[in-house]
Amino acid sequence: ALALGLSAKLGLSLAAGHDQLHVHTQIDFPSATTGVAWSKGRNTLAVYSEQGKNVSIWDIDGKKLNVMERRVDGPWFESSIAFLDGDKFVLTPPASEHIPHYTLSVWDAERGTVAKNVEGPGWAYSFTVSADQGTAAISTDGGRTIAVYSTQTWAELPRPASASFGS
Repeated sequence: ALALGLSAKLGLSLAAGHDQLHVHTQIDFPSATTGVAWSKGRNTLAVYSEQGKNVSIWDIDGKKLNVMERRVDGPWFESSIAFLDGDKFVLTPPASEHIPHYTLSVWDAERGTVAKNVEGPGWAYSFTVSADQGTAAISTDGGRTIAVYSTQTWAELPRPASASFGS
């Protein structure tokens, strides 16, 4: 099943091989959601709301488990958000826009606190995490730079000499 975030509603699913959307769980938010991610086991959702200032964690039945507040003046409308280590950590752009040398923040989903701030070449405008959650591809500098990092060490992985992004 695929989860979709639409306006302030969440929880539509599209089963493989079917052409109709069915509501499994609906979670209402006071403002539009701007990003949503499944945990690896698909038991937990992470959701941006309040113009990117809040990251909330929900179980599949619609119970709110935690809310993490980002220190941004906003509005921020990032859509990149990902789980790491199953559903133990949540990856977002920096928790605060006031510390310029951070690229990403890794949140402890249960505690609701920043477990690690990742230093890098600039603010992560968008990113994605590999299916095994072992690497992250991060776009910085307004989308002009793509770097690949190990999510275990947060070291940038070397780019093969033949690698070329764009033209």
